[in-house]
Amino acid sequence: MKLMKKALVGITAAAVLTVGGGTALAATYWEAEPNTVSGMNDAQTIAEGVFVNDDIFGFIANPSDRDFYRFVAPAKGAARVVLDKIPVGSDYILRVWDPVTSTWLAAPQPGNNPEFVSLNLVAGQVYYMFVSSQNGSFNPQAPYHLRAYL
Repeated sequence: MKLMKKALVGITAAAVLTVGGGTALAATYWEAEPNTVSGMNDAQTIAEGVFVNDDIFGFIANPSDRDFYRFVAPAKGAARVVLDKIPVGSDYILRVWDPVTSTWLAAPQPGNNPEFVSLNLVAGQVYYMFVSSQNGSFNPQAPYHLRAYL
């Protein structure tokens, strides 16, 4: 009986991984930088590597804190990057680097409203996501949530 349960779990996991011919598995990722300091991922050149469909949680620890993340597009297609769960009383901005057009894309929303950036990915290209304070607000105790959907 235990062996049948293990086989069923393995088959289910394999089915989840191959839905739609792409990877559907997502991980939860916490920013490596301690929430009381800045520095570990505060520049594009030292952006933290993540994957499409990862749930990313991070903190804006002070008015000048900036959080950069990078991912390699696993496939060609329409993508949407979402910044949400912005702490009450904070106003953060999301920017996404499009290497095809060499521009930072943004669609700022007021206050702690969710922000969305849509773009077309090119397989194998490196994309950057950047979260920062819009107006000097920050909250080192409450995380934001970031995710790139493909």
